[in-house]
Amino acid sequence: MPYYISSEVIKYAENEHVDILFLDINMPETDGFETAERFYNEHKDTYIIFVSDLENYVFYAIRFNPFRFIRKPNLKNELTEALTSALDEILISDRQIEVSNRDECLCVNVSRILYIEKEKRGNYLNIHSIDGNYRMRRNLAQITEELSDAYFIKINSGTIVNMKHIMTIQQDGIVLLSDNSMLTVSKKYLSDLTASYIKYMRNKKGGVR
Repeated sequence: MPYYISSEVIKYAENEHVDILFLDINMPETDGFETAERFYNEHKDTYIIFVSDLENYVFYAIRFNPFRFIRKPNLKNELTEALTSALDEILISDRQIEVSNRDECLCVNVSRILYIEKEKRGNYLNIHSIDGNYRMRRNLAQITEELSDAYFIKINSGTIVNMKHIMTIQQDGIVLLSDNSMLTVSKKYLSDLTASYIKYMRNKKGGVR
């Protein structure tokens, strides 16, 4: 596995797609957080795994939506599991669904979808993704079941959200997503959403306990 300093990582990513990036917080030139911020803003498909013995930075690292935070003393035990989980996530990310965009049909990566909402009339769904908005003729219950293993969960009677893009769940039932959009969670679904999101985040943090 090649080792790069921060500037080399950033330059490499300009021409090559980086699926998984292992970052130490203490790096030459620029620290791991600054590098993570660049990737978080410019290469959202990259799975960032922090490797550090600075445990007090775990919660600061979460702002960059890392896939894992591995402590160096546990590297031997946790690296294989983290890498396997990341590869499984990549397989999920490669999943696509067919949507409509005006008069043409397109395939959208499931992992890039922020949320899906049912139109008030008809059997159409509005797909809100990082790359734009689309429509598809599907039943919300069917698509919810189909995408349940891809971390989609219902937040109200007409909306499912991708937990990968949730930044915060507020006590007043508002969900803030990675694109700064805000969605309302019905009381009926709030407890299930909170429990599922906590479980999802615990799995993401992996070796951190």
